[in-house]
Amino acid sequence: MESEILDKIIKIKEKSNSLYLINPIEQIDVFLYDKLYKTSYFYLVQNFWEKCRKDYSEEFIFSFLLDFLTIQNKGKITNGVNLVKTFIAYFDNYKNKNILSELFIQITKYLKYYDIIINEKSKNEKINNLLHKINKTNSKEAYPYLMEVFEDYEYARINTDLLIEILNTVILFINHQNDEKISSIVKNFNQLSDEINKMLFLKIITPKIIKVNVEN
Repeated sequence: MESEILDKIIKIKEKSNSLYLINPIEQIDVFLYDKLYKTSYFYLVQNFWEKCRKDYSEEFIFSFLLDFLTIQNKGKITNGVNLVKTFIAYFDNYKNKNILSELFIQITKYLKYYDIIINEKSKNEKINNLLHKINKTNSKEAYPYLMEVFEDYEYARINTDLLIEILNTVILFINHQNDEKISSIVKNFNQLSDEINKMLFLKIITPKIIKVNVEN
């Protein structure tokens, strides 16, 4: 028995031979179906992609992929018009390396972070309040950076206090961006990421420096 998503894909393919007549997420559905159906990799579509499609709307996945692929392209912002083309290039990179499972794991993992950020689903209320402030500004360019921050948080590379400090710094940066009277040296989130990393590095090494005893 075929899955609900697979049934939908088959109907789309029967309806039209032109990918330009369907939306970008449906185009990706069809692309994955064409590439992986009847291959040993199709279980990845069933176990990962189908769950994403069932749990989230097409609009949510579209927005997520724009920001996720921006991360994969080392900060180069993904244009909505080129979403499918960019996704295919991303897919081919993993396929050529024979690590397609990692592609779907990455998508699922970052989609979870995106959900926490957009829908303010952290278990920590203070973090949710800060996310709410960021979301209210509609500063979507912050989302790729924030997904990477939440990955660091999940893997305990940063603790809750540092995450809160980063979020406060992001809010401060957004407010500076929106204030025409302020000319900031930091112009984008790639630069901000570098500055925050320097700040965190100094916080980590400062206690060690203080504890050094200098003999006369």
